[in-house]
Amino acid sequence: MTITIIDSIMGSGKTTFMINMINKTHEESLGQSFLNPDYQAPRFLYVAPLLSEVDRISKACHNLNFKDPQPVEGRKLHHLSTLIEEGANICTTHALFRLLTRDIYEKLSQQNYTLIIDEVLDCVTMFDGLTASDRKLLLQDHLVYADPDTKSPSRKS
Repeated sequence: MTITIIDSIMGSGKTTFMINMINKTHEESLGQSFLNPDYQAPRFLYVAPLLSEVDRISKACHNLNFKDPQPVEGRKLHHLSTLIEEGANICTTHALFRLLTRDIYEKLSQQNYTLIIDEVLDCVTMFDGLTASDRKLLLQDHLVYADPDTKSPSRKS
């Protein structure tokens, strides 16, 4: 597995670079498929922060026929899983990507997808839905405590 990080200031052309790389990879794979009938074209899962970016990628890479998961059985995650099984090129949002299950990760690996995550993906966020009384209860019942060395809240196992 190769991991490449492209770090540059906003507006410097990172997304355009990725669009060009995807299109170039696709063009090169067309030639390979003529030489080797067993050749598997690269598959892409592009994860963008916003739906407008999903549309932008799909339009800019029109020859790859990117699919955007739609609600099936009331859930986009179900359609995403189906698209992966089919080996489709997929462009979706950070919000849906955060819902991936271990089963879907395994399918991605089996299908040999190239994963592109555009912009930083927040994986951990602070939960700010606790009231003062909730925090008091959690501390009183020793469900969480302040670590005396770091003063950071910790959870008991």
